[in-house]
Amino acid sequence: MNWYQPVKHKYKSFDIWLNDENIKPEWVTDPAKYTEIHSRTGNKDLFLNIGESWTYGENIRNIKTGLREYSLPNMLDYTFGPRMSKRLNADFYQYAVPGNCNGYMFLELKRILKYIN
Repeated sequence: MNWYQPVKHKYKSFDIWLNDENIKPEWVTDPAKYTEIHSRTGNKDLFLNIGESWTYGENIRNIKTGLREYSLPNMLDYTFGPRMSKRLNADFYQYAVPGNCNGYMFLELKRILKYIN
C-alpha cells in the first residue's frame, strides 16, 4: 500500500491517511481518488466500511467521479461510514471504489484485515 496524507484538511483532531493503489475491477478504467481512507483518532475500536459508489459518496455535493470531481471533506462529512464511526466513537477505515463488485471487495478484504491487525 502507498499511504499518504492530504496536503491540508480541516480535521485537526485526527489523522487522515489515503491510499489509491488498490484492486479495482478491469472495467474501472479511470479510477477515482480517495478510494481508501484510514482515519485515526486513537480510539480502541475501528469501523470498517467496504463498498462501491454509494459507500464512496457518488453524487454527494462536489463528488462526481465521472466528471473527475472529488471532495474529501464532503466524503468525511456527509457519507454514512464516517458518520457511523463518529457515532460509534471508533476509528474509521473505508475501501470504496465506484463501479466495484462483491468479488473485488472480498479480494481486498483479506489485504485490509491483514493491514488493520
